[in-house]
Amino acid sequence: MKNALLLLSMILVGSLAWARPGTNGQRLSVGQGISSPAITSPVNYSNGFTTTNAAVASRLSGPQVSIEYDKGDDSAGNDSSGVGAELGYGNGKVGAMLGYYDRDCTGCEGRWGGIVGVDTGSFSFGIGYREEKQYSLGALIGGSGSSRFGLTADFVDLDTGNDVTGYGVGYSYLGGSWVFALDASKRDQKGAANNDVILVTPGLMIQADWLAVSVSYDLYTNDKNDIFDDQVWFGVGFGGDQAHLAIYHDYVNEWALVGTFGF
Repeated sequence: MKNALLLLSMILVGSLAWARPGTNGQRLSVGQGISSPAITSPVNYSNGFTTTNAAVASRLSGPQVSIEYDKGDDSAGNDSSGVGAELGYGNGKVGAMLGYYDRDCTGCEGRWGGIVGVDTGSFSFGIGYREEKQYSLGALIGGSGSSRFGLTADFVDLDTGNDVTGYGVGYSYLGGSWVFALDASKRDQKGAANNDVILVTPGLMIQADWLAVSVSYDLYTNDKNDIFDDQVWFGVGFGGDQAHLAIYHDYVNEWALVGTFGF
């Protein structure tokens, strides 16, 4: 699987060498990516009971490639790391992204995925697919206004018959150089002990020229069995459309890096 990732990265960089610069979207993650999704790593990375809102693909303006790496300890205290890559292209109204992710752990296999998004002006919507048999839907309502509403839905078709469904809703306010997001999601699976748990995540992102900082708080409500732990996670972003580096702590792993390049 590592060879497949290397091959994908070579294809991405080689095929985009001619392309023009520019992405038209938020580059640093905040909240659960439901109402204010980031354009840099939406296929492979997400925070919550649903995947990142697939409608974000519609905000791509030109080609881009992202390389991802995360590292930390798993629940058993063992070192766990992952690598990924994503390729995207769009014209500001219609966009698509393809990604591959591989985690270094026992029994883990590499995973391909992709999302497609369309912007109609007042709202945008998207669809996504990830191996194995994981489907997603997303919508962003509000266009380019200050207030934006997000909706997400996921469905995982398991061979055991215990299919998983997830739902998310969120609201964001965009204040020019800052974004406040409030997202919530819930997941249901037959016989699972966490079906009643709702994850609520308020988050704030502040951006000044080439630097951006985001802080979010994952709050698990109705967690009667104490399955999850509330936590604060943060991200720091450097750069712009042509080159951007995002550093996250406790987002998808203890530490995560996302390097994104526009062409």
